[in-house]
Amino acid sequence: MIKYYSILIFLLVLSCKNDDVAQKTSDISKKQEAFLTKETISALKFNDYLLDAKASVLASEWKSYQTIASEIEQIKNLNFDFFNKEKDVFDTTFKEFQTNIPESLNTQPIKARALVLETHMYRLKDELGFKKKLFKSDLKYVKEVLVAFSNLNLQINKKLEKEAQIIIRPY
Repeated sequence: MIKYYSILIFLLVLSCKNDDVAQKTSDISKKQEAFLTKETISALKFNDYLLDAKASVLASEWKSYQTIASEIEQIKNLNFDFFNKEKDVFDTTFKEFQTNIPESLNTQPIKARALVLETHMYRLKDELGFKKKLFKSDLKYVKEVLVAFSNLNLQINKKLEKEAQIIIRPY
């Protein structure tokens, strides 16, 4: 009878230890799943508008737009170095972004979209803080930045499209 109890206790001890190992393995895999990946970002559902040919020519004169566009591409590749640069570099880029809009694009709707993009970039910067990686819970901040940039591109395209229309007004 004692042998029976000792074997039973031995099996209980072994089964408890296996649960700990399984639990630790599960925790590690959950932590790995918690980080954002390129696949997570590329799987986001939103309309990603690009500039058309005429808009690209005009935007090429807008240097801070080009800087921000390249940083948006870096965000898609999970490179958040722009947010970890000195505060002055980040602030100066957005100050130039707002003040150096080319005259042909300097309208209230475009200024508004630029301001929204700036706001979302600052929000993402605050969320990122000093972290090197974002978690899946931070995905909404990344999506907001991508959507805001896409909406800015759409607004630029629409402005140029409207200017290209020839509207004959009746007298």
